[in-house]
Amino acid sequence: MLDTVGAAFRQENLIASAIDGYRPAFKEDPEHDPLDLIRDTHYERDHLDSFVGSRNADETRFIMGRIDREKRDRETLAGSGGFGIAAGVAAGVLDPTVLLPLGPAVKGARGMQVAKSAATSAAAVGGAVAVQEAGLQATQELRTGTESAIAIGTGTLLGGLLGGALSTLGKAEVSALTAKLDGVRASLAENPDFIPVERSAGAAAVGVRGPAELEGTAGMDKVTGFMSPVTRLQTSQFSAARNTVRDIADAGLSLKENRMGVPTSLGGTVENRVKMWQGGLADAITTQDDAYSRYWFGASKTGGRQRARIGSEWARWSGNTGGKLTAKEFREEVGRAMARNDTHPIAEVAETAKAYRAKVFDPLKNAAIRAKVLDENVKAVGADSYIMRVYRRDRIIAERDRFSTILFDHFKNRSGGTDMPDAEIRALVDDTIDTITGNSPFRIPGLDMVQGERGPLKARVLNIPDEKIEDFLERDVEIVSQLYTRTMSADVELAQKFGDVRLEEPLAKLRDEFDAAIGNATTRTERESLQSQYSDAVRDIEALRDRIRHTYALPDNIEGLPYRAGKIAQQLNYLRLLGGMTVSAIPDLWRPVMTHGLTSTFRDGWIPLVRNFGTARLAGMEVKRAGAALDMVLDTRARSIADLFDDWQRGSKLERGLESATSRFGLVSLMAPWNAAIKQVVGTMTMNQVLRAAEAVSRGKASAKQIKNLAADGIDEALAKRIWGEFNGNGGTVKDGLYLPNTEDWADRKAVEAFRAAIIRETDRTVVTPGLELPLWISTPLGRVLGQFKSFQLSTTQRVLMAGLQQKDAAFITGMVGMIGLGALTAHVKASMLGIDTSKWDTAKWGVEAVDRSGLLSVFSEVNNIAEKVTRGRVGLSAITGEMASRYQSRTAVGALLGPTFDLATEGVSAVGSAFAGEWSASDTRALRKTLPYQNVFYVRKLLDEVEGGFNSALGVKAKR
Repeated sequence: MLDTVGAAFRQENLIASAIDGYRPAFKEDPEHDPLDLIRDTHYERDHLDSFVGSRNADETRFIMGRIDREKRDRETLAGSGGFGIAAGVAAGVLDPTVLLPLGPAVKGARGMQVAKSAATSAAAVGGAVAVQEAGLQATQELRTGTESAIAIGTGTLLGGLLGGALSTLGKAEVSALTAKLDGVRASLAENPDFIPVERSAGAAAVGVRGPAELEGTAGMDKVTGFMSPVTRLQTSQFSAARNTVRDIADAGLSLKENRMGVPTSLGGTVENRVKMWQGGLADAITTQDDAYSRYWFGASKTGGRQRARIGSEWARWSGNTGGKLTAKEFREEVGRAMARNDTHPIAEVAETAKAYRAKVFDPLKNAAIRAKVLDENVKAVGADSYIMRVYRRDRIIAERDRFSTILFDHFKNRSGGTDMPDAEIRALVDDTIDTITGNSPFRIPGLDMVQGERGPLKARVLNIPDEKIEDFLERDVEIVSQLYTRTMSADVELAQKFGDVRLEEPLAKLRDEFDAAIGNATTRTERESLQSQYSDAVRDIEALRDRIRHTYALPDNIEGLPYRAGKIAQQLNYLRLLGGMTVSAIPDLWRPVMTHGLTSTFRDGWIPLVRNFGTARLAGMEVKRAGAALDMVLDTRARSIADLFDDWQRGSKLERGLESATSRFGLVSLMAPWNAAIKQVVGTMTMNQVLRAAEAVSRGKASAKQIKNLAADGIDEALAKRIWGEFNGNGGTVKDGLYLPNTEDWADRKAVEAFRAAIIRETDRTVVTPGLELPLWISTPLGRVLGQFKSFQLSTTQRVLMAGLQQKDAAFITGMVGMIGLGALTAHVKASMLGIDTSKWDTAKWGVEAVDRSGLLSVFSEVNNIAEKVTRGRVGLSAITGEMASRYQSRTAVGALLGPTFDLATEGVSAVGSAFAGEWSASDTRALRKTLPYQNVFYVRKLLDEVEGGFNSALGVKAKR
């Protein structure tokens, strides 16, 4: 594979070709005749023109070697089939000629006809390709004029298509885009962050807000907006709805007022700020794993975190733990220590308890007190030190009688001799247990446990000593801390933004605006329309609030079989089908170019990583502190793409085993390290850009683009100055071109939080991580099953397609072209995994596959692929290519429409029928194999293909039906 990539770059990339074909200065030898060396060889027969002007024997031999090398490269590419084609496309995409001025490619779109626009842009792009071909001709011996002519012609055709598409934009949009593209190279040389956008004479004052109107998306918000609650609210006719959602989530989109320095949400949206708290959580878990490694191995050793966990589990199964705690038991002892003033006879347990308190529990408790979510005198309930209780709902349900007896005795003793009847106490016990078992498994219910309001037992919490109910409490500190972080971070950030967690004030403002509008309506149709839009806005605001609090669309019985069966199916689907998601993520490599531009991507991201890995690692640690790039610990992106939601229910052994397997699958599939690495690079880029912009603002030299980007990230002029002041005055440094902010020493908490929220926003919109923009139906129990694995495509509608259309700049076009190139590479690799011969694909097929795999068309690709599968290729792009998209190749029509769970059921029923009918075929073997976890992991798939083939051959199984 590496040989193929190298050959592709030497043949199709101008820089690589120039380096490989560099010809040193050779001294003139008057008596030298090249024919003396090449006579009667293929060099004389096929390449005589290449030797004209050779000055001495060394130069002749140099030319001979270059010809041989180019022939080998061409043979390598030809023998690599579709992968060779994909590699060539990728090499061409990375050619420096993509940076040539593209202004002429859009000048023709100034309100002209599509045909004229296409002709103008065709000439511009064709000219750029001609420059590339001229360079390749000068550095290669075997490149023919015919090949260059074909390349230029193809580029001209592609440019015409691009120009035709651009002609559909409005005149103002095209004019702005033209100016940006024409000036990008000169501007980057002078100021890499410059972009010509409108702005006021100065940044807006703190607290000033506009109408919260979205930046133009070329009408895409109208086409796709109905799917997303965020977009619906962003385009609502009610300003109260728009100004509410801007503080909750932005889906990676920007507002018109960002151009004037007005922040979307000062300090960051609730969605992004909630994620900040994961930084401390991940740090505490890492400390825990380090401590357990030292405990297990008996030495100061941190490199064996996973080995210690695996070793302890193996020891538990074999019954030979040597008297030491398993990883699970260690975490439970930490939980008990936290309820006992962080003390424990095992030093590593006590150390871990203190780390969780310092990095998770105390920071969130203090923030909750500031936000008035907790009383400032909050203290431990039933324990010596503060830690929120998490009840073992499964055990309470299984042993309800024993738990009831404990509570009854406790309430009876607390009544202090009053005349409360036993029947009333028993009713209170039942109410308390029902409240515990009926609460959301996704969060800790409030401060602790709300009771009834009767007599002397109306206290707000279940104030019973832990020792009495120890068997019914969850003591695994990792589970408790994750639930604590999830619960408290959501409530804290909602309360800080809106004054309370219920959003009463913004909902009241929305009601007032609706009442005023309905009073001015003159017709029944107007009133009905207003009522419908108001009801939709209330529904969406409350849904986003409940999503953040993890209480949205919960079933009445979360312990019931339908809910639990759906969760099991989702986890199995993840384990058996997403083993190749890391390969599918190859276009992620070029996504930063689309959002940040080619110069910034390499200057602030990839080059520092190569130049000094140590410095880049320090920057990466800062990104993790912000709450981003934590996939190696929390696996957040992979689980969100797979539509898995942590609820940490104990459940059956099968459920616990599946939860354990899914929590580690990101490491098995290599998606966790991939996501962590890409997000660290993007986070580092963001730090550089935010701090560089903050410095420019402080010096009064900020460009319009810098002001706009800061505002979109939630930073206004005053906050930018505070951020730069903290960097300058509290240990920030610049090393090897990287800004190392050292935020742990910053004194201004608001500056730290705003800076970190900006990192999270840019990281999650660049390395697309599905969030609150997803349709509401996908958060319902049935929707999670039907829509599994569709979250990524749905999320890219806002974060990639609409956000890109808002940019309308060179970065978007360069990123689009690059992602299509890497999409072609992905298509080849995935097709090879499925046994598809890509050498037979024609140009149209390659184009469709490249665009589909790039992720650029978001939900439109999903709709096309489903339509193709359901209609057997009669509807969709397959009508052009003659073949259905390879991404849905292995799915049934039922699976394409109703998701992988129903796909599994359909194939399972078919296989069972075949077995009983004695008609077993290779397709049934494949269906059986697809039920196995890990069967699709990309680096073992080929091996399993051989096993599958051997099984069919040994048993004489006939070919697929």
